[in-house]
Amino acid sequence: MYSRVAACSSEVLLAPVAILATDMSEITGEAAKQNTLAGRFATVAEVAKQLRVSNMTVYRLVKAGQLPAVRVGRGYRIREQDVVRYLESRYMDAG
Repeated sequence: MYSRVAACSSEVLLAPVAILATDMSEITGEAAKQNTLAGRFATVAEVAKQLRVSNMTVYRLVKAGQLPAVRVGRGYRIREQDVVRYLESRYMDAG
C-alpha cells in the first residue's frame, strides 16, 4: 500500500495520494449531512478576538455554561453557531 522513496539517502514512507482523494470524494449522503451539522469550530482565542473580550472572559462563559464548548486535549473548541446563538440571546433593544 505504501511506496518507498529514497530521499537524501534516507527512506521515507509515503501514502498514495490518489487513495486519499478517492476516500474524501466518497463522503456523501448521511456522512456529508453529519459533517455539515458539526459546523466550524473556533478556539477560545479566536472567539475572544471576534467578541473583542479577553480569553479569560470566554473561559468564564464556558465554565458558567453560557457558551457550549467541546474539550479537545487541553483546550476548548466552540462552534461558531453557538457563538452566534449566545450573541442573539444577549441582544438588548437600546432606547
